[in-house]
Amino acid sequence: MPVISHADVIRFLEELMPLDLCESWDNSGLQIGSGRRELTGVLLCLDVTPAVLDRARQAGASFIFAHHPLLFRPLKSVSTDRYPGNVLAAAVAADLTVYAAHTNLDLVPGGVNDALADALGLVNTRVLQRTRAVESFKLVTFVPPDHLDEVSDALFTAGAGVIDSYSRCSFSTPGIGTFFPAADAAPFIGAAGEANEEEEMRLELVVDEYQVEDVLQALHRTHPYETPAYDLLPRANRDRFVGFGRVGEVPGTLTPAALVDLVKERLGVDSVRLIGMPAGAGNGDEGAAARSWKAAVCGGSGFGFYGDALRSGVDVYITGDVKYHEAREAELAGLPVIDAGHFATERPVLPVMAEEFRRFLKRNDADGLPVICDEHEADPWLCR
Repeated sequence: MPVISHADVIRFLEELMPLDLCESWDNSGLQIGSGRRELTGVLLCLDVTPAVLDRARQAGASFIFAHHPLLFRPLKSVSTDRYPGNVLAAAVAADLTVYAAHTNLDLVPGGVNDALADALGLVNTRVLQRTRAVESFKLVTFVPPDHLDEVSDALFTAGAGVIDSYSRCSFSTPGIGTFFPAADAAPFIGAAGEANEEEEMRLELVVDEYQVEDVLQALHRTHPYETPAYDLLPRANRDRFVGFGRVGEVPGTLTPAALVDLVKERLGVDSVRLIGMPAGAGNGDEGAAARSWKAAVCGGSGFGFYGDALRSGVDVYITGDVKYHEAREAELAGLPVIDAGHFATERPVLPVMAEEFRRFLKRNDADGLPVICDEHEADPWLCR
């Protein structure tokens, strides 16, 4: 199995979730550890605690990926008797690397907010508060007809071909490719030292800036040619954006109580806090009519985007960590809020990131290394 360093992992993460997406007050990135350390496995969590370090050691994982930074505010001293100093000391002693992706993981396509929207089953989603457009490229390559499906599938799996709410988008057309392999070449088709003409398919797909490296690796890995020809062309289109929160539609029609039950079931919580929802929404409102719902969502502490949700014309805002005076504001503004908690609204991103890690390891022939979501991590709030 090839040796993968922690520096290799960090490069992969920062291509997927660039640090320049982070808010100015954030502290995402390497928290503690060494890029020279050999990767033995990955444990994913929301918060880095002594128990998380213990479970990483037990699982044989040398790299901890967390959503919340361990080091958030500047430290003037480090006391190993209390948090976070006790965690820092334990991580150093165990030679563990801790890496955090916070607001960049909130913003990036496929991150916290897309994971939350997907967990709730929302369709026709878009960004709630746009921060900037996603740069994108047109990838053009030329493939023998018999290999078109294999190469296309690999590029789709790596993230190419996404246009708004549509995936696996591509265009192909037949043509004739010409080439003259040198005497020492090893062409897949044709003969070295001779002029060749072959039927080929021109394949075109859109690739977001965050997926370029993965997509090009997939192209080189699956394309049958010794040296595949391709163009990567910048696009002027501004049809995809990064930003906080998502807006989407809840499929079908639901009563207010059924909507609340859906949120609880999909996020795995026993209770939620309701602000401005119709009377009986939390206790079974059999008399209420079923209706369609348009929802805005934001994982974590999302009331800062309540105004955006209000202006978006949705019927309900689903987030976490709503404070008392914020709840009063929402009550008076008239847009109902379902507060499902900080933990539950961010937790859905961990399995998504675990799959990203597994794809990264598979591309590097290291898919035997463990990638584990910490299933013992729990919400610090205990509701009875």
